[in-house]
Amino acid sequence: MGQSSRMKHICAVLFLFISLVKTVMSGCRWSNPAWLQSLDSAPQVEITKDQLVTVEWSKSQFKDRFDCADKFDVGVEGGEVDVRPCSIERKIGFDNYSCRLDLSNPKHCGQVFRFWVSAVNLNHNRGVQTVN
Repeated sequence: MGQSSRMKHICAVLFLFISLVKTVMSGCRWSNPAWLQSLDSAPQVEITKDQLVTVEWSKSQFKDRFDCADKFDVGVEGGEVDVRPCSIERKIGFDNYSCRLDLSNPKHCGQVFRFWVSAVNLNHNRGVQTVN
């Protein structure tokens, strides 16, 4: 094998190795979903006259790696409430998600609530990762 042929072989092996490392490092074991950083990325909250709350979000609110979210946790805080009413698994092919919460109990009247949605990566190399 000549010097030129040997160099081509080494370059080909090196290129293959770098390609494999990039593939392994770019999976969900090393990366998390990322929300867009704007007001448009906030979950949509709708409240009916009967105090039924719907929290909605979609793939379009993510900047990157939506597929690395294995589930979504929805929480509500305020008044006498501090709960996670929904934990929804991400389904392949589904881009829109929602959670419903009943706040019609009179004890919730006049209260201020905060709602949040977290994307959860269950398969990260460092353990479960929660991204708000």
